[in-house]
Amino acid sequence: MSSHKRYRAPALRWYDYVDHFWVKCPECDQAASIELPFAFNTQKAIVKCRSCFWHTDYATRLRYEPAAGGRCSVCCAKLAKPSVALPKPNKNTFLPCKSCKAANLVLRWEKTFKKYGNKGARDPIFGLPLYFTAEISDQTFWIINLKHLETLLSYLEASLRQKPLVSHNMSLVEKLPKFIIDARNRDKIISILRKWKEIMIENNMQ
Repeated sequence: MSSHKRYRAPALRWYDYVDHFWVKCPECDQAASIELPFAFNTQKAIVKCRSCFWHTDYATRLRYEPAAGGRCSVCCAKLAKPSVALPKPNKNTFLPCKSCKAANLVLRWEKTFKKYGNKGARDPIFGLPLYFTAEISDQTFWIINLKHLETLLSYLEASLRQKPLVSHNMSLVEKLPKFIIDARNRDKIISILRKWKEIMIENNMQ
């Protein structure tokens, strides 16, 4: 009997993993959970901290700003875009014209989403730092949830790997960055994944 550990790649794409993220709470820096009803349904996304019980949702982070490109209703001069961001459009918001000093009622609003940040390894919805990250060969290695972790761990531990027979684009493991599949980093990454898995199981982090 062969002693080789075989990996049979599931026919899963990145899309199949992104309904749940573990991130750092912006209030206490502990683990917070982002949940979506299904992948990329960002308007229904909610995030809750397991420690301090801080929470927010997609709708709460929406902001409305006066649309750019407006002109004064009196002298037609271009209006400067103000630093106004409101939870909902205000029908009584006026912008002053720098040329003639006339007050102009804001009629058009632009909807924006206020992320917590955009640098480093962050979730794509709220922009919060991912909870499980490590530096490997000057690269940031990360996982978003237990399903993601188990897929990577099974793939890296196997000595024999079988590709899925699917018609869509490549599966998740076929698109991994080179530093993850580099043999020189294999043992270190496997050790990190095993440690993270212990933490997740002990703390019921799916």
